[in-house]
Amino acid sequence: MAAGNKDLRNICLNMLISTLEEGKLSGNVLNDTFRTEKLDKNERSFVKRLYTGVLEKLIYLDHEADLFSDIRVRKMKKVIRNILRMGIYQLRFMDSVPAYSVINESVKLTRKRGFNNLCPFVNAVLRKAQDIKEEPELPENVKALVPEWLYILLNDQYGKEKAGAFFEALKKERTEIFVRFNLNRGSREDIMDRLVRQHIQVREIPLDKYGAPSTDSSFAYGIKNFDSLTQLDVFKDGSIFVQDPGAMLCILAGVKYIEKNTLTIDVCAAPGGKSLMMAQLFPEARIISADLTEKKVSLIRENIKRLDVSQIEPVCADARAEDRDLREKADVVIADLPCSGLGVAGKKPDILYRLKESDLKQLKSLQKQILSVCSTYVRPGGLLIYSTCTVNRSENEDNAVWFSDNFGFEFLEDRLLLPGEWEYDGFYYAYFRKQHKNGGKD
Repeated sequence: MAAGNKDLRNICLNMLISTLEEGKLSGNVLNDTFRTEKLDKNERSFVKRLYTGVLEKLIYLDHEADLFSDIRVRKMKKVIRNILRMGIYQLRFMDSVPAYSVINESVKLTRKRGFNNLCPFVNAVLRKAQDIKEEPELPENVKALVPEWLYILLNDQYGKEKAGAFFEALKKERTEIFVRFNLNRGSREDIMDRLVRQHIQVREIPLDKYGAPSTDSSFAYGIKNFDSLTQLDVFKDGSIFVQDPGAMLCILAGVKYIEKNTLTIDVCAAPGGKSLMMAQLFPEARIISADLTEKKVSLIRENIKRLDVSQIEPVCADARAEDRDLREKADVVIADLPCSGLGVAGKKPDILYRLKESDLKQLKSLQKQILSVCSTYVRPGGLLIYSTCTVNRSENEDNAVWFSDNFGFEFLEDRLLLPGEWEYDGFYYAYFRKQHKNGGKD
């Protein structure tokens, strides 16, 4: 498929190379491409389908390519392996594109990228893929579309049934974006009416079903049937804010443990969703919303301005370095820490290919380092909220046990929100109360 002078497959090839060969995040690649390439709605749809489809099915596509080639995928030139990935994906999963067209366009793209001598190779591999009558039995991790080491790890942690449900949940098509209503900009009814008038499909997310206070659960909605979120007037004026249900529930379910809140510190805050939710729940509280780089802090500033929130102070700070001026000053510390991100791999499938087993130990160590610093900010009787968007136990329950055993905090509650057991992205949170040294109360 091409329109005018636009070669959509070449655009998609560049996107895949950016993500799979150069390590750029898929969300950023999509946004950058759609900002710089002048594509109409149908063209964007084709590019997004092909690009995200290859990322989602990568394990399978590479397995297929290895079946039909004497050269292993990992040893191919990066342009060639990604042309083959796109070609096999179209043959297997895009019925609207004729097979002869897929092969022809793949060969043309190979030539266009300067690999004339490899045109016969690309043609031969794709013809073998087209002609196969019965595919050999797939390895279990290929069926699950995850690397073998990760398949083994999660089966060991959760058992075959739960792990299998998790892997299936990652494959589900995601058509909704989850948002929270900003009641500073209007009533629930007004914001809902504005969405419906733009023919946007809206459904309420019943977070009270999962332990959120029932009066607050109507913050959360899933929306779909729109072209560009950032072009919606309800987004531009701050009436809605993008946030996953797990992140919302993390804050809402912890409200019962907050005795008072004059100061909240959010240590890894960008883009600021939990800080903004705390501001809505506790309008008199001072909130310090910190992150490592100016780029991340600028995201917090933009959202503060868009949502018209005054009590949040954006700060550029390294969460690993203690600010002694904040020792035992905070009523609440939110530590939503860097993690492997396995809980959100359904919408960010490149996580599965970027992540290495050795990364898990490094992340666990980083989380412990930051938790050690965060422990000093909580006043006696105050609350620490630890959360991640992963389902790996070493980054979740293991760290929670380690923290409660070593830093004078009472463990209150924790919860794993596992895809396959609930319908949204994976999330983990744990609550801890700092103990009084003399056993007294405020």
